Amino acid sequence: MGLALVVWVIIRYLSKDPVLAQRFIKGHNLWVFLLFLSLGSLSFHFRCNPSISEEIEGRTLLFNGEISDIKYMADGDRFKVKIKTIRDTCDNKITCREFYMLLKTDGFLANKGDKIEFLTKPSKIVANNGNHFSYISLHQGIYYYANARQSNIKIEGEATSFRSWLDKGCDFLVARLEKSSLERPTIDFLSSILLGDKTFLSSEARETLSGAGMAHILALSGMHVAIIYFIIIWLLFPLSLMGHPRFRRIAAILFIWAFVLLTGSSPSTVRAAIMVTLVAGAFLLERKNSAMNSLFFAVLLILIINPFSLWDIGLQLSFLCVFAIIAFANRLNPIDHKAHPMTFKIIGAVLVTLSTSIFTWMLTAYYFSRVPLIFLPANLLLLPVLPFFVGGGLLYLTLLCLGLDFHLLAKGLDFFNHYFGETVKLFSLHGEGTIMFSPGILSVCGWTVGLSLLAWALHTKPERLKKFIYAGSSLMIGSTLLILFFTSETPEESSLIFKHSLTKIEVTHKSNSSYDTLNFPRNSISQHFSTGLHILAIDAKVTEEGIEALKSSEEECRRFLIVGPRSDFSQIAEIIHCNDFSKVVLHPGIGKNKKAELFDLLDENQWDKVYSLRDNGTLELLL
Repeated sequence: MGLALVVWVIIRYLSKDPVLAQRFIKGHNLWVFLLFLSLGSLSFHFRCNPSISEEIEGRTLLFNGEISDIKYMADGDRFKVKIKTIRDTCDNKITCREFYMLLKTDGFLANKGDKIEFLTKPSKIVANNGNHFSYISLHQGIYYYANARQSNIKIEGEATSFRSWLDKGCDFLVARLEKSSLERPTIDFLSSILLGDKTFLSSEARETLSGAGMAHILALSGMHVAIIYFIIIWLLFPLSLMGHPRFRRIAAILFIWAFVLLTGSSPSTVRAAIMVTLVAGAFLLERKNSAMNSLFFAVLLILIINPFSLWDIGLQLSFLCVFAIIAFANRLNPIDHKAHPMTFKIIGAVLVTLSTSIFTWMLTAYYFSRVPLIFLPANLLLLPVLPFFVGGGLLYLTLLCLGLDFHLLAKGLDFFNHYFGETVKLFSLHGEGTIMFSPGILSVCGWTVGLSLLAWALHTKPERLKKFIYAGSSLMIGSTLLILFFTSETPEESSLIFKHSLTKIEVTHKSNSSYDTLNFPRNSISQHFSTGLHILAIDAKVTEEGIEALKSSEEECRRFLIVGPRSDFSQIAEIIHCNDFSKVVLHPGIGKNKKAELFDLLDENQWDKVYSLRDNGTLELLL
C-alpha cells in the first residue's frame, strides 16, 4: 500500500495538470495494480491458516459445522465443512476461528448447507512437493482433514438456503437423466458436460479424453457458456423479426446465470458468465465493448468475492485460454472476414485451438505431468460437433422435465456419444499419444510472461510484428524443445503401476524408460524385495506364524500391500495394524460390500491408505 501511495505521489508531482493526474493514464495502472495486490494479500492473510492449538491436535473432538461442498467418489464421500465450534469429550468448548475441514466418510447422505456434528480426530494438511492434493487443499483454505464413520455423524439442521435449493434442483435434473431411456455411458457424459456432475464418469473415459487432449470439455467453462448463449440466441431469433432484438440477449443472459447457479458456480463458469453479461450489456446500452477489459473485470470480481479462487486450476486455465484467444486468434488471421467469411472462420478455429494450446500447455504439464501430442487434430475435428450434442442434450433434458421421453432423440444422443467416444479413443492412441513432462514453476512463469509480452507487442505494433510471426512461431517451437531438454524437472524416481486386471495380480515397476512387470501368483502369498521397496501380495488365508513373520522389519523401505479376494479380512486388518504400508491396494475382485467390511476393521486414520482398483481403475505411484 505504501509503495502504491509513493507511485501515485510521483505521478501527481510529475504531472503539470492536477486534473490530468487523477485520470487512468500511463503509470496510473501501476499504483492501481499495487493497491489491489496489497488488498488481496491482506484478505488472503486474514482468511488463511487458522491453527488449532497443539494441545488438542491428535485428540478425538466433537466438531460442529456447515457443509459447503460435497464430492461423491468411489473410494469415499468428501465433505468440505466450515467448522463453527469445537468441543472435547468433556463438553468443554474450545475457542477457535472458523475454518474449513475436509471430512471423508462413506455412505452418509447430506446436502450442501446442512449443519452437522461429528466426532473425529483431525490431522493437519502439510504441503508436500509430490502431492498435488495437499497444495490444492491448502490453496482452497482447507487446512485439516479427518475420517469419520457414518455412526459418528449426525445432522443438526437441514439446509434452507438458496444454494441448497439450487443443489436440489441439480439433483432433480440428474435424477431425470437417470430414469430416462438413455444408455448408461450417455447419461454419465451428459451429466458431466451439462450439469458438472462427474461422479459416475469412469476413470477409463477420463484417461481417454486426457490422452487425446480433450479433457477440458468435462470442466464447465466458457465453451459451455458460449454454446448455451448462442443456442438461446438462435432459438429466440423470431424476437428480432418482431422488432425486439434486445429481449433475446436479456433472456440469454438470464438463462446463462441460471445455468451457472444450477451447476455449482465454479470460477471458470462465473468468469464466462460475467464476460458475456458485460459484452451483451454493452450492446444493450449501445456502448463499445472490450473483450480484454471484460476478462480482467470478471477475474477481479471473482477474486474480490473469494481470493482463494486464484488457486483454482479451472479459473487459471480458463483465464489463459480466453487471454490467448483475444490476444492472438483474430490478430493473426490473414483472411479478410468481410471478403471471405467462411474461410475466415475456418482459419480462426485453427488459430483459436493453436493459440490456447500453446499458451496453456506448460501450465497443464505442471499440474498433470503430461503433454498430449495429437490435441490439434482431435480438437479441430471433434469440437465443432460438440455444440450439436450439447444442444440436443439440453432439448432432451427440457422434455424430460416436462414429462416427455423422446426416444428418437435419445437414440440420436446414444449414437453420437458412442461414435464420439470411439473417435476420442482413436486419437488417444491407447495412452501412447502423450509424453510425460513435469516443468518447474519458473518454467511455467517464464513461458506465460514471454507470450504475454509477445501479445503486448502484437497489440502495440501489429503491422510490423506480423512480418515476423513465422519467425516467432519457430522461436517458440525451439524454446519448447530447449525447455523439454534442459529445464525438464521430470522426477527421476521410479514408479509402480498397479494394473486393473481381474484374472491376475500384476504390478509394473517403471524406471525412466524401462518397464519391469511383476506377476504375483493367485491363491497364495508372495513378496517382492528390491532396493528400498517391499511389495506384499496376499490372496489366501495366513497362518498365525505367517502374520508374525510379516510384521514390519527394522529396514527402512516403502511397503505396499495387495489384497486379493480370497484373503481373510480380519487377518488383513491385523497385518495392516502392525505394518507401515504406504498403500493398501484392493484387487478388482473385491466388491463394495467386502471393502466396507475391511473399513469396519480398520482405524479411521488408515482409510486414506486403501485404494480400490475396482472403483478407481489403474493406480500409478511415484516412489
